[in-house]
Amino acid sequence: MILYIDAHNILESFAGYPDIPQTFDGSLPSECFDGESKRIVIGERYFFQDEGYFATVTTATVDETNRKLIIGTDTGHVLTGSMSDSEFEDYKKYPDAYFGVIQKQGKNSENDYDFFENWVDIHMSYSKESTLKKLEISHDYERLKLLNKEELVVEYCERFMGVIIDRKKGTA
Repeated sequence: MILYIDAHNILESFAGYPDIPQTFDGSLPSECFDGESKRIVIGERYFFQDEGYFATVTTATVDETNRKLIIGTDTGHVLTGSMSDSEFEDYKKYPDAYFGVIQKQGKNSENDYDFFENWVDIHMSYSKESTLKKLEISHDYERLKLLNKEELVVEYCERFMGVIIDRKKGTA
């Protein structure tokens, strides 16, 4: 019997197709069944009570190993938070759309450099203006405005990683 790989791949892709949604209003199961939603949506403004200020979320991802949210804000702060079991399940099922916008998520990072590379890859899809907005409170904002998009993204991601590494060391 001869198998054709294309036909096999098509049939395999249909195996998960009849996946009936758990909710019919477009919301995530953790929002419907757990009560009040705590999901962070990129572009929305929140009051971060532990820090005591309002900020707009500009980027977000999940540290899957520790089941922690990592959130970047327009104030330049990087925040972390916890996730409930159902929120984490929703993230695992819909990683690219979990934060309310389509962005590449869910790549595992074996080390800090892999995480940095993934972060750069995600931010390359943003406009230069969007990245500049995240850095507008920086002391060297005028210099940053002169960088091309690639240089700006790398600069932003290096600063972000500095905060993450400092937090790991307990110095931030």
